[in-house]
Amino acid sequence: MRWFGMKKGMLIISLLLMLLPALSLARIVKREGVDIPTRVVIIKEGDTLRKLAEEYLGSKDRWREFLKVNIISDPELIMPGERLYVPILPRETSISSGHPAMLILQPTEDDTPEIDVNPVMTEHLIVVRAIDSKGNPVPNVRVEWVLSDFPGSTGDIVEADDEGKVNNRYAVTYTNSSSLDLKRNPRDGRSLKLEPGDTWVGISATYPGQTKVVAICPSIPMSSQRTAYVTCQWLDIAWEFPPDSVSVVNFSDNARNAIRLITKVFKATDGSPIEGMKVSYSILKTEGLIEAFFEDGAKQITLQTDAKGLAEAALGLTEPGLGKALIGVELFDRSGQIISKGEESTEWKAPQLKISVHGPVRANMMEKVKLQIELSNSGTSPARKVRLNLASGGFRLVGSIPNIDEIAPGKKMRVSVEILPIRPGSQKCTISALSAEGIQSIGEANMEVIPPRLKLSINGPEITAPGSQITYTLSLSNEGNRSIDGVELKAHIPTEGMKLVRAIDGEADEKRETVTWKSGRVSPGSSESFTMILTPLREGIWEIKGEAIYGDMSLTDGTIIRVTAPKLSLTPSHDILAAKVGRSYEIELNLTNSGTSDADDVRIEIIAPDGVEIDGGKNEVQIGRIGTGESKPVKLEIVPTSPGRYELNFEAISPRGGSAKAAITLVAVAKPELKVEISDSEDPVILGNGFSYTILVTNVGSAKAEAVKLMDEIPSKLKYLDAKSPIGQPAFKDGILSLDLGEIGPGDKIKVTLDVKAVEEGDVINRVTLQFAGPGGKITAEEMTSIINPEGK
Repeated sequence: MRWFGMKKGMLIISLLLMLLPALSLARIVKREGVDIPTRVVIIKEGDTLRKLAEEYLGSKDRWREFLKVNIISDPELIMPGERLYVPILPRETSISSGHPAMLILQPTEDDTPEIDVNPVMTEHLIVVRAIDSKGNPVPNVRVEWVLSDFPGSTGDIVEADDEGKVNNRYAVTYTNSSSLDLKRNPRDGRSLKLEPGDTWVGISATYPGQTKVVAICPSIPMSSQRTAYVTCQWLDIAWEFPPDSVSVVNFSDNARNAIRLITKVFKATDGSPIEGMKVSYSILKTEGLIEAFFEDGAKQITLQTDAKGLAEAALGLTEPGLGKALIGVELFDRSGQIISKGEESTEWKAPQLKISVHGPVRANMMEKVKLQIELSNSGTSPARKVRLNLASGGFRLVGSIPNIDEIAPGKKMRVSVEILPIRPGSQKCTISALSAEGIQSIGEANMEVIPPRLKLSINGPEITAPGSQITYTLSLSNEGNRSIDGVELKAHIPTEGMKLVRAIDGEADEKRETVTWKSGRVSPGSSESFTMILTPLREGIWEIKGEAIYGDMSLTDGTIIRVTAPKLSLTPSHDILAAKVGRSYEIELNLTNSGTSDADDVRIEIIAPDGVEIDGGKNEVQIGRIGTGESKPVKLEIVPTSPGRYELNFEAISPRGGSAKAAITLVAVAKPELKVEISDSEDPVILGNGFSYTILVTNVGSAKAEAVKLMDEIPSKLKYLDAKSPIGQPAFKDGILSLDLGEIGPGDKIKVTLDVKAVEEGDVINRVTLQFAGPGGKITAEEMTSIINPEGK
């Protein structure tokens, strides 16, 4: 149990304001005249001197080093945003041979020695240290101690370093030249460690009040750095915090695991109890397999002392277990100020369990092994309901582990278990024992596990096409000298590219991506094979993996298959073709293979509707092989035989896979198309002779021409003699020959003969006009003939 007095805030502020009146506005000021290197740190929200000391000086207990280079009005109240000078300390403090530059207080029972709260009739130690301008301790320095007299003052010097007490109010001591332990500490009996440059006095008081102490070093020049001030507050109060405790865990009745924590508060003068004092208990931390609580599950509780001066709290466990709880205890005065605080530890213990495991040093993998287990209890209470557990991944239990109800103190128990080594190589077989009290022990046996000599292979084709069926074989060979059975074989199928058709004597999982077989006994030198049939779904490179599992040993093998296929495309030269009925048109289909294999025996199927004739009525064209990356143009002749809109469909097909389609829209129209030609029988013609004109009318269109009429205005230099026509009756009137031809069918021709006589010398142009129904309605043709006079007249 540790406890120590605490400062009172108002007294600290008053004392420091008395020491540093000039710094009433600045809370932290750099101390002048100190030759110690520093760096500046800006204080943040939540920072304390102890926290900063732990961060920058390595220990929160070194926070007083800040006082060597800073004047701090209230060490307990530093504000965010202020500048703190952090000393850059040497690794080891050396003893100075120079002159002292500062006198500083050192912590003793409390870490804030400027002010302390103590019970009356106890002794309080004050330690100061003389340091030089670099912060090094200075030995053999004279220090004078003076107790101030003022109204309400109390206390006397009871002892001083080196028997330096002069009287109850004055003492003279010298700082030590070496370290020493002061074999008396009035608070808890521990020795007080003094370093070189330290010196001390002890004060005590028999009644309540204050003691103000001034320590002065005359060899330091006149300044505030040669003095140190201490205020001791003496109260007529004493206390006893709960002692540390150790309990044995009771697992049958958890209520009996509760610990009573009792703090006693009484007057120091006469020992009478003090009622109404506040005492706080808080769980600082727990260790081990426990969770502790106060009443109603609280982690902190505050009580008042009763008429007997006692504050009693019950510390319980949520459930029985081993561990330790550290409890903080704080004592407050009636105004709420902390008088003292301390710590109490409570530990729950249980039996001591030990396990040892014995087994063979060598074992065959997947063959049963027997282990001998010895359990002992060297504790002072029984180990109940001990459970054994196999804690090694390289082994598997065969059967169950026996239950152990109880192992009495000082007793041993032996049991045996069977295990199966499932992992080859050097293995540790670990068995753990756990009692109901939470005691655990672990035992190990080293074992060399000999694996079988197995070989796995998977075989199948290297290349294939989509849609084919291919066979894969997994073979398991035993190359060792002992028979093996119960090997699990698996085939893993890449379902994105392959499909399982059938697994012979195997079982597929729900997604049909894994097939599992179980081998029988495989004798040394023999093998066992397993078969499955797959179908490639699409092109790609796929790996089919095989796996053999025997215990924790796994063998793998894989085979790669390349699935290739041609990829045909068919591109027509026209998307839409406008055509006249009866005429022939040439189209081109460009056939390309952009796939991963050649396309063999390619043919183009032609689907032509009635009304269109393609390549003389063909329904397919044989192309043959088209290699990877090759193209071939295919030319076809199309003749529409009837007007209309037609879809011409073409499909390129390869037996190895791959096809492509193309379509052409054909718009066929039928209309008449007349043509007229005129020619003379001779040219030139002798004046006075007769000759003839041949007029040929042809319908080269795809529809009949209607209301066709032929007209020929006979030139004046010619004389009409006669006209002949297979259709209609020629009529000549007023120098114009007219002939109604009526209808002329597609492809029909009409030949008209006109006989005339040359009656006047010169060139003559005979123009024929053909009129018909429909767009245009008229066409002409002409022939020029020269008429000459041989007599030159």
